[in-house]
Amino acid sequence: MSQPTSNKFGFCRDGKVFINAYLSYPEREIGFVRNSEEEALAYFVKRFDLAVSKVKGLSAEIEAAQNKGSFLTKVLQMQTYLIEFDGLGDFKPLLAELEKHEAYLKELIQANQVKNLEIKRALIQDAKEISAEEDVVEATDKLMEVKMKWVKTGPVDKQFQDELTAEFQEVLDAFFLKRRSYFEEKNLIFWSKSLLFHDFEGPNPYLVNGSLGQNRRGPAS
Repeated sequence: MSQPTSNKFGFCRDGKVFINAYLSYPEREIGFVRNSEEEALAYFVKRFDLAVSKVKGLSAEIEAAQNKGSFLTKVLQMQTYLIEFDGLGDFKPLLAELEKHEAYLKELIQANQVKNLEIKRALIQDAKEISAEEDVVEATDKLMEVKMKWVKTGPVDKQFQDELTAEFQEVLDAFFLKRRSYFEEKNLIFWSKSLLFHDFEGPNPYLVNGSLGQNRRGPAS
């Protein structure tokens, strides 16, 4: 019985191509032998170049990006992609590179979340102070600026997210309730003064029984 054709990273057996076990990942089938075992092995060795290219491309994107933290999900997805990839080559340095990215990005995200937490707490305090101002119109403009800063600020740790959002929204709701009451009172004062003015000026010939209507007096003779 002939020995199965193999190389450093895999082998052929019973018309199928297998990758050797490495790290904690077991041996597994990755394809079929179509013409010869040698050609099948060569094909999957060549195919490994695609995995190398994808990891290099992702590393370059992370290096060039300003918002590096947004790449954590892509790194985790790439790890799964490599583990399941049908190719023959040395996956260990590729996975090590991704693990390095993962550790760096998680640390970066954690630091950003701490910074964002400080910013959002400060914005809540700003919103409370602005809400207490007497000039409601000016306070409205200032509060909208604070809200824009809030929206632009990145996420915080999940354990603080709901609490902070609820507290900030509570400040906004209280202010806009106060704002509505303010303008309702202003409108009431305006109409009260308007009615008082008409009473002072005397009866309006265009008012019929206290309401607007046509002048019932006929034309002058």
